Amino acid sequence: MTARTIEEHLGVSRPTALRTLDRLSELGILSESSPGPRSMRRFVASEILAVFETD
Repeated sequence: MTARTIEEHLGVSRPTALRTLDRLSELGILSESSPGPRSMRRFVASEILAVFETD
């Protein structure tokens, strides 16, 4: 998940999308999968993916 996906799916601005990703990361819902500049980071919801990988 990226800031762009948040922007597109929720119809919010870039700053709002970045704040959303930061907050979900702080809550432990998302973890950063590819560190980089703030606007280019990618996140993943590892626990949700793990549910699908157990089959």
